[in-house]
Amino acid sequence: DLGLVTPGFVATNGSGYFVPFIRGIGARAITPGNESATASYLDGVYLTDKTGLLLFGFSDVETIAVLRGPQGTLFGRNATAGAVTITTRRPTQDFSGNVEFTYGSDETGGSLFLTGGLTETISASISAFYKDMDPYIDNLNPSNGAGSKVGDSEASGVRVKLLWEPSDDFSALLSADYIDDW
Repeated sequence: DLGLVTPGFVATNGSGYFVPFIRGIGARAITPGNESATASYLDGVYLTDKTGLLLFGFSDVETIAVLRGPQGTLFGRNATAGAVTITTRRPTQDFSGNVEFTYGSDETGGSLFLTGGLTETISASISAFYKDMDPYIDNLNPSNGAGSKVGDSEASGVRVKLLWEPSDDFSALLSADYIDDW
């Protein structure tokens, strides 16, 4: 949906990979190791593999910015077309969260986000998702090795963050992601 509100930006999901184009510039190669002309950053960390699930599976996304035009001065190589920066929610001391479920004829799944304080100086958040898509193509020629059903996928992931704020002048944030796509 980001492409609907951002002029000159098209983002497709090809074989589970995030394939961004800004002003028509991008790379159609979606294999691991091939890097796009559009740099993608998640919480300030450069994403080399463009795994679509890392960007779209979780429900803790706070902001997304699309920077058009060459961004090599700010973001270095692989930002010829521009950059996409995704910022996720930081843990807070106040307990909050959201839960979403999807159930349909071809897709079932859900996502969860919880945050809250563990101690007076440490807060944590967890974001998780599960997605199961049924096959949507009947392969009439199973001898080609693809099997009789094509298009089924199952994926899950979890992101955990710990925020330590011992004073107003210092904070440390630790974040870890795990995704399983089969």
